[in-house]
Amino acid sequence: MLGNGLRVVAGTILASGGEIMVYTRNKSIEVIPQEDRSTRTVTEPTDHPIGTRIEIKFGPRLRADRVALSWARGVLEFGHAGTACCRADQVPCGSGIPSTQ
Repeated sequence: MLGNGLRVVAGTILASGGEIMVYTRNKSIEVIPQEDRSTRTVTEPTDHPIGTRIEIKFGPRLRADRVALSWARGVLEFGHAGTACCRADQVPCGSGIPSTQ
């Protein structure tokens, strides 16, 4: 049973014509959501012996939105305008995640 987040991802992959690839135990597995809510897989050998990598590629029917996060930037500017912890090169205060710079 999938959680809601995984349902959203699988639905977006299906609707956009994208793909989900899983690499693990020397196998590549393409996970293909179907219209009837089932899933088909295609497995091939690959060189990935340790760990698991999951790739999600949204398809061409999902248009890129250049301003998708503009609302989040606006909230940060409005809530913490001018404070040191909310400069563009840092993460919000209290997140515990260090700046990448």
